[in-house]
Amino acid sequence: DDARSPPQEEDQDQDQDDGRTPRKAKPPTPNINNINNINMTVTTRRKRRRNKENDKEGDLTCNKEIEKEKEKEKGKAFVTVGTTKFEKLISALDRMEVLEALVCAGYTRLTLQIGHGEYTPSTIVSSGRTKGRKKVKGKWIDVEYFRLAPSLQTHMDESSLVISHAGAGSLFEALNAGRRVIAVPNPGLMVNHQEELAQHLAGLGYLLHSNLDSIPTAITEMETAQFKKYKPQDARKMVKKIDSLF
Repeated sequence: DDARSPPQEEDQDQDQDDGRTPRKAKPPTPNINNINNINMTVTTRRKRRRNKENDKEGDLTCNKEIEKEKEKEKGKAFVTVGTTKFEKLISALDRMEVLEALVCAGYTRLTLQIGHGEYTPSTIVSSGRTKGRKKVKGKWIDVEYFRLAPSLQTHMDESSLVISHAGAGSLFEALNAGRRVIAVPNPGLMVNHQEELAQHLAGLGYLLHSNLDSIPTAITEMETAQFKKYKPQDARKMVKKIDSLF
């Protein structure tokens, strides 16, 4: 005869038994910092994915015939207009298509000697600056320009490719240095022997002749073009010989 009250069973569902509506637990307050971090991570991943896709697309636009050459960095391409001016040439080179062709061919530097012309590059370098870097198809290329120099010999020696106006002095200086040359005649000259000279030397197999609109194509063609080895000689004799042909 235990006088103590019998133990009550534990109420397993007290909220329901007392007739009150069960309260829902409040969801945790979102951490704004966590959300921002997640958003930044997603955005970064998307950018990386887009960059990889762009790089793949860029690689596909490069000429497949020069893929092996592309792996070998050729270094510097040099542009010269001589001691005067050739603004149309500098303008034709101030395009991203030119940098794309150079990068596809394995070049990492472009230097332009622009002479006395009023036109200065503003696309391949930032406007108002004489040098800069551009990222093209996932690779960097350094670009700079200057007007005149006491001698261009150092630039010729440093370069694998010379893009030159078709003046006799500049062309033969580049050929005597053993460079691969793209000759671009100036169509604005009154007495235009540049066209004749460029055609003649191209016909002899010493260089590639291009017009202003075809420079990116010419850069690509240079990678598979075969040239005769030019034997250094007095340029004046060659010019006199060419003049006698026309």
